[in-house]
Amino acid sequence: MNVYSSITFFYPSRIVGGAEFLFLRLAKILSQKYLLDVYYIDFLDGFARKMSDSESRSIKFLEFGRFSKVQLPPNTIIITPLSSIIDVLRYFKADRKTLLLFWSIQPLGLRNSLNYYFGFPNSTADTDSYRKSLDKMSSLDAIYFMDGPNFYIQKHQFNYNISEPKFIPIPCQLSDSKTNNKEVDVTHINIGWLGRLSEEKIHSLTNILSHAKSLVIKENIDLTIHVIGEGDMSFNVENYPRIQVVFLGSLIGDHLTNYLSNNIDLLFAMGTSTLEGASLKIPTILVDFSYDLIPTTNSFRWLYESTNFSLGNLYSPNVKYSHTFNQLILDMNTKSFQYHGQLCYDYARANHDIEGVALKLLDAISSTKMSMVDLTETHFNKFKISLWLVRLKSYIKYIWKKY
Repeated sequence: MNVYSSITFFYPSRIVGGAEFLFLRLAKILSQKYLLDVYYIDFLDGFARKMSDSESRSIKFLEFGRFSKVQLPPNTIIITPLSSIIDVLRYFKADRKTLLLFWSIQPLGLRNSLNYYFGFPNSTADTDSYRKSLDKMSSLDAIYFMDGPNFYIQKHQFNYNISEPKFIPIPCQLSDSKTNNKEVDVTHINIGWLGRLSEEKIHSLTNILSHAKSLVIKENIDLTIHVIGEGDMSFNVENYPRIQVVFLGSLIGDHLTNYLSNNIDLLFAMGTSTLEGASLKIPTILVDFSYDLIPTTNSFRWLYESTNFSLGNLYSPNVKYSHTFNQLILDMNTKSFQYHGQLCYDYARANHDIEGVALKLLDAISSTKMSMVDLTETHFNKFKISLWLVRLKSYIKYIWKKY
């Protein structure tokens, strides 16, 4: 069991997203309930800093900048996504007692990070070296996965020898919620989309729109699709009879809770967003992510039908779920709203309640044996010249934009 002085979360971000919420929520519970000394590394104008309130004043923020290194507190344990492994090597100054815990929260995150810095894969030898490094990190109890897709997709990419993955699921805050007594108008269903409009999610949303257009041609029903989220990806929505699309941008806190509770009959989402719906006992469909168009031959599943803590799989035409879009919409009424909403809530409480996830995280913190010295000896640190060039390139871009 480790003896440490503090916990340091590293997830600097300026956007509003599920990962940002989950890191901040865990930082809060460790500092408030377990009274640990918690640091959080973020931009000066970062999301976590902006969201910090009177309840999270116990969290100490360290400023992150692209052109300077962060001096870590002595004898701390760093918690960061697996995809941030290169940034840990680039930006930290730490003592020999500093330990590392990597949490894989994006199935393609590590591959994309390596591709950004160095190009991936460079060679078969390179891939084999990454595999050995990940195997070493696993043997030191330093890698945890948020769900099955994170483990299996990366196992296919890196061919590591990890046979029994350690899971820390995405957490959500759940109260003893009363039955959601929302009345459903079966002639006008309100569909919700909650999630960033990002490269891996946008095709899931356009797929829902395509299904909706097909449905209203065949059935006497009106649909309103409430799109909650922002992002780099945009798309045009043509006016279509009997379908209204409402773009709401980002909603957080009570604004999000109230809007979902008062307006949504059926929520489509992935990742942390699914748990937002489930926590309110809103029937929630777990959609897959994809970097390509998703055909309307696809099928759907309820959040409570998920396995291995999955909050979104990579779409595959070979995987068939139990429900069609039309079935989900046409079967929705007040009774089914309450039935499926309760099942989604029960699933979230059993698998993702923040109290249980915090205990899993504390066990992982106590178990990791990986030091900064160990990390420097992996294949991820074999590109010092490349990292120096990346830093120089970033600095030149910064100066160019400034002047």
